[in-house]
Amino acid sequence: MKAKMEVQGRTPMTGMISTISRMWQLQMITLVNRLIYFTQKLPFVGHLISEQTYAAFRTKRAIGAIAVILLFVAGLLESLLYFGGMFALPMLLWTENVKRTEHFNLLLHMYFCISGVMAGVTSAKVLESNKMKYTSIRLMRINPTKYMRATLFYRYTTFFIYQGIAMTLVAVLFKFPMTHALLIVGMMTFWRVICEFLHLALFKWKGIILVQKIWATSLSMLLALTFAYLPFTKLNLPLFGSVILDQPGLLILMSLSGAICGYVLLKHTDFTSAVRAVTNHADPLLNPEIRIADLQQRMVQSKEHDLSTPTSSNLHVNEQRTLEKKGYEQLHEIFVIRHTTLLRAPFHRRLLAIMIIGILLPLLVLIFKNHLSLDSIERFSPLIIMFMLNLTVGSQICSKQF
Repeated sequence: MKAKMEVQGRTPMTGMISTISRMWQLQMITLVNRLIYFTQKLPFVGHLISEQTYAAFRTKRAIGAIAVILLFVAGLLESLLYFGGMFALPMLLWTENVKRTEHFNLLLHMYFCISGVMAGVTSAKVLESNKMKYTSIRLMRINPTKYMRATLFYRYTTFFIYQGIAMTLVAVLFKFPMTHALLIVGMMTFWRVICEFLHLALFKWKGIILVQKIWATSLSMLLALTFAYLPFTKLNLPLFGSVILDQPGLLILMSLSGAICGYVLLKHTDFTSAVRAVTNHADPLLNPEIRIADLQQRMVQSKEHDLSTPTSSNLHVNEQRTLEKKGYEQLHEIFVIRHTTLLRAPFHRRLLAIMIIGILLPLLVLIFKNHLSLDSIERFSPLIIMFMLNLTVGSQICSKQF
C-alpha cells in the first residue's frame, strides 16, 4: 500500500529528475574510472594507485565530486571557445573602425548562420548515436522515452545556461546590450528544440536520419560558414541573419513554437523507435556469442559496398600472396588487404572534394575579382586550415581497425 502511494505521488518531473540523476551517476562512474585508469599510467604516481581503487566507494565519491566540477567547467569552456573562436575572434581580427551596432549585427548574423542553420541540421540529440545512449538504453535498460525526455530537458537547460554565460561575456567585451543578447540565446534555444521536433518528424514520416546523411551535413556546413563569414570580405552581403533575429514578432513566434514543441516532446512523444534505430548497430555487444561471430566475420569478410571491384591481376597477386603464408601470418595478410580496400573509398571521396573545390575557387576569384583582394583571402586562412582538418581520414582509419 505504501509503495503504491509512493508511485502515485511521483510526478513526471520527479521521474525526469530521477532519470537525469541516473545518467549523471553513469557519467560520473565512467569519468572516475577513466581518471583512475589514466592516473595509473603516469610515470611517478601511477604505482601508488592500486586496482582496489576501483572498488573504493568513498574515494570514488570524492573523485566524483571533482568529476562533476570538471564536467561543468568542460561544458562552459566548450561554449566559451565556441563563441570566442567562431564569433569574437573574427570580429577582433577582421574588423577595424567598425561601429558597435555593426559589430552586434555581425554577431547576430554569424550566430544565425552557424548556431541556427548549420547546427540545426547537423545536431539532433534524439537521433544522435553515442556510447552513453547505447549504455543507458541497451545495457542499463532505461526506458528509451524516459531517457530521451531527460536528455532533451538537461541538454537545452544547460545549452541556455552555457551559451547565455558565453554570450554575456561577448556582450561585455564589445559593449553590446546584454538583455538583448540573452533574449537571442533564449530564442535560439527554442529554435533548436523546434529542430529536434522536425528531425524526429522527418524520421517518423520517411525513416530518414538526417544527421547521418553526409551530403546534407556537409552542404549545410559549407553554405552556413560561407554566408556567415562573407560579410568580412569586400562583398556587400546583407546581414540577413541580424535582420531575422532582430524581429520582435519572430522572437515571440519562435518562443511560442519552441515551447509547444518542447511540451509535445516531453509529454506526448514516444522515442522508442527513434532510439532503437540509432542503437541497433551495437546489438552484438549484448550477446557474447554474436559478438565473437561478428568479430570473426569482420576479420575475414567485408561488405560488398565497402570493397572496390579488384582487377583480375590484383586478385591473382593477392591470392598468391595470401596462400604463400600460413597461420597468423595469413590472417594478418588478409586483414591488411581488407584494411587497404576499406580505406580507398574515403580517400577517393576526399580527392573528389578537393578537385571540386580547386575548380570552384579559381572560378569565384575570376567572377568576383573586382571585389576580392589578397588581404581578404588571407583572412580566411584559419577557416581553410579547419576545412583541411575535416578532410583527414583519421576517424576512418580508426573505425576500420575493428
